[in-house]
Amino acid sequence: MRLLKLTEEVGEVADAFIGLHGLNGRKGVCRTHDDLLDELADVIITAAAAMIGVTGTWTRPAGTLSDAWPRLPSGPGSDTPVHGLSRYLGMTNRRPGWAA
Repeated sequence: MRLLKLTEEVGEVADAFIGLHGLNGRKGVCRTHDDLLDELADVIITAAAAMIGVTGTWTRPAGTLSDAWPRLPSGPGSDTPVHGLSRYLGMTNRRPGWAA
């Protein structure tokens, strides 16, 4: 059931992205960057809850997340710019935040 909740949360991210960029002609721009970030945080939290549900413990998911985090292009706590991550996420200089 938690995996189904995760797909719902991802849909809410898509809705926030569409609202942020005014891609629904009927609604126009109706969401903010903060709305999008809140929805993305919900996805992360829901995914962690799903990992706990699959394993029955927090220990293994915590280890999996800890092992995965350094695979980000600059790693956690790095002073190096995250150029690789920015490209991966589709971020550009022409628009703060997310590219359309």
